[in-house]
Amino acid sequence: MMTKTISTKTTSNNQFPPKMLTKEEAAKLLRISQRTLDTARAKRGLPYISLPGCRKILFDREQLEEWLRLNSVNSLAEENVTTESAEGRATSKEEDATSEE
Repeated sequence: MMTKTISTKTTSNNQFPPKMLTKEEAAKLLRISQRTLDTARAKRGLPYISLPGCRKILFDREQLEEWLRLNSVNSLAEENVTTESAEGRATSKEEDATSEE
């Protein structure tokens, strides 16, 4: 009699990425080293899950993406920083550029 073995490992063909990530997977998702991931977890409030009675640490994909969104520097926002114009009112760099035309 033949038995069929079902693999529980996720494959690269799987269209749904896993919700819970290992340390290695989380580092790859964030494009940082595992050491930097540990530092972010310890000093910057990176959310993680520690299983009781086990040294394994897991990361929730959605929480990582939200943490990244909240802790990222938005370069477009920096370019549009409010500045003081000659009239003394607050304007953005975009407004300054259009008023010079």
